[in-house]
Amino acid sequence: MKRVRAEILSTRRLGAYQSLTLVAPEIAERARPGQFVAVAMPEDRNFLLRRHLTIHQSSRRGGWAGTLEFVVDPDAGPGTAWLSDLGAHGFLDVIGPLGKPFSYPKRLTNCLLIGEGRSVAGLYFLAQELVARGKRVDMVIGGSTLDTVFKPIEAKRLSQLVTVVTDDGTLGETGTVVGSIEPAMDRASIEVVYAAGKVPLLAAVAAVCRAR
Repeated sequence: MKRVRAEILSTRRLGAYQSLTLVAPEIAERARPGQFVAVAMPEDRNFLLRRHLTIHQSSRRGGWAGTLEFVVDPDAGPGTAWLSDLGAHGFLDVIGPLGKPFSYPKRLTNCLLIGEGRSVAGLYFLAQELVARGKRVDMVIGGSTLDTVFKPIEAKRLSQLVTVVTDDGTLGETGTVVGSIEPAMDRASIEVVYAAGKVPLLAAVAAVCRAR
């Protein structure tokens, strides 16, 4: 775990969300899928605590070596709204990587990754590592509308089979992530399931896995 003063390399809009890429080699080198960073807020009584944000990407090689990326929802509160308004070449006080990373199956395994909204960001980092280890990856991702489905093209690039659902039918199938879990399991012999999202989604995934 390191505390660094990280420069903002770039920001970009991704549907309903804002992505920030930081120059933070001390954290990027150690980061693993499932971990997060804690970002300090302005010195104001409205911002008492750091914001904990899942690591979307961590680059340890190539032209982006030493960078890490996280994603915020500008409408989630004053802290993420403040982060969304920041521009390139500013600086953030960041602690990371924090949390327990996902573990990987030891043998060749069919994996299903399930997420909704911004929570999907960390699953793409995981999918890259699983594919690099020779695992099959399928995905179920969704959101309430087209704008809240996070990077669906990335899901198609990383997955053998991907189900995209929205509540209003503006992208992919009309429905919910929970309702799409069992059909996705029926299409392939799934042995390991990873999920990211709010507690109701995680509870539903756990119930399906126990039943099977």
